[in-house]
Amino acid sequence: NAAINKMAGGEASLTLNAANAININAPITSNNFTLNLNLNGATANVAATTMVPGTQQGTINLNFGTLNLGSTATTLANGASLGFAIATGLCLSVGHFGFGAVFATLSAFLDTLDGMVARLTGVSSDAGEVLDATVDRYAEFLFLGGLAFYYREIPVLLVITLFALMGSFMVSYSSAKAEAMNVSPPKGAMRRPERAVYLTLGALFSPITIPLFEVVRPYGIAIGHPMVMAIAMVALLSNVSAIERMWAIAKAIRVREL
Repeated sequence: NAAINKMAGGEASLTLNAANAININAPITSNNFTLNLNLNGATANVAATTMVPGTQQGTINLNFGTLNLGSTATTLANGASLGFAIATGLCLSVGHFGFGAVFATLSAFLDTLDGMVARLTGVSSDAGEVLDATVDRYAEFLFLGGLAFYYREIPVLLVITLFALMGSFMVSYSSAKAEAMNVSPPKGAMRRPERAVYLTLGALFSPITIPLFEVVRPYGIAIGHPMVMAIAMVALLSNVSAIERMWAIAKAIRVREL
C-alpha cells in the first residue's frame, strides 16, 4: 500500500511475486528513465489512484490471468465533468443560460477527453464505462433539472422539460436494456451526444434573443425561446425514439425466442 517512486538511475525493473493476488493501492511511478513492472501472481488489481508506470513509461509483464488497471487521469476527468455539470444545473436554475452553455460544453469536453485518455492509455474497462454512463446520466439530469426548477412557475414549460428528461432517460435505458438482453442496440435519433448539442445550443443562443424579443415578460422571467425550442425538440423526438427502440428490442427478442 506504500507508494514507490524511482527517482534516479537508468532503466530498471520492479518484480512483485505473490502466491495468489497482487493488489496495488498506491502509485508506482518513475521520474527518471523507464521502469518496467513484472507481476507474478494469480491475479492483479491496480487501484484507480495508481499510475503504472508513471512519468517515464515502461512495460508491464504479466505472468498471471488478468490485470485490472485504473487511471488517475480518467477519474479526475470524470470528477471535473460532474463538477461542471453541477455548475450547469445551478446556472440554468436561475436563468443564466449563457454560463450554463459554457459549463455544459466544458463538462461534455471532459467527458469526451476521459474516454480518449482511457483508450490511448489502454485502461478502458467495463467499470470505467459504468462510471462514464453514471456521470452522463447525472449531467443530463442536472441540465434538465435546473431548467425544470427555473420554469417551475410556468406549467406548460415545466411539463415539456419533464417530458424531455423522461425521453432522454428512456433512450439511454433502451440501449442499456438491449445490451442486457444480448440484443444489438437499435439505431435511432436523440442519442446522448445529439441531445447535448441541441440543449447546449438552445442555452447558448437564448442570451442573444432575450434582449431582442423579450422586452416584455408576462411571466416575470425570461423564457429563452431557443432554449424552449431545444427542450421541445428533445421532448418530442427522444420519446418517439425511445418507443421505436423498445418496440425493436421486443421484436428482436420475440424472433430469437421462436
